[in-house]
Amino acid sequence: MMSNETMKSCIDLLFKMYDDDKEDTFINKHTKGIILEFMGGEPFMNVDVMSYGSQYFIDECIKRDHIWLTNFRFSISTNGVLYFEDKVQEYLKKFFPFINLNITIDGPKELHDSCRKDYEGNGSFDRAIAALRDWKKHATMPSTKVTIAPENLQYLHLIAKFFMDEGCTEIFANPIYEHEWTIEEAKVYY
Repeated sequence: MMSNETMKSCIDLLFKMYDDDKEDTFINKHTKGIILEFMGGEPFMNVDVMSYGSQYFIDECIKRDHIWLTNFRFSISTNGVLYFEDKVQEYLKKFFPFINLNITIDGPKELHDSCRKDYEGNGSFDRAIAALRDWKKHATMPSTKVTIAPENLQYLHLIAKFFMDEGCTEIFANPIYEHEWTIEEAKVYY
């Protein structure tokens, strides 16, 4: 779990890189906008630090009269399980205009629950879809995220149809990294 101090150090480093303005770095004076991305495991397990960091970033932008104040986003990838927790809802309400939230759902209930289980062995689809449907009420461009694994490659058409039926306008996808893909699996994926 990241601490407030580590979060602050990371944000301070972004501003330092901008101020140092070195051409060979990925952040310098040419960086007109920035996305702070919260990922996990599950980032909402540490929502207090997310909130601290988000507020600290905004405060620093105001203090510095920084160009990023008008061109930044907080991007969050979540499994949606903690979405309805009070602290998470407070965070989402407070920083709403600046949030791009991706709730990871791996397709229809049967597919999702086959690979996403909680500590008690229960599938998380019902909680994740409830979170996505609630977020869609507020978001102007609802999006979601799917993790592609060898086990669900043959169902990609069902996964895409599921999201289209849910009204998602963007679907972000990434392959599972914990698995060593075979050449045959990679060919199917590509």
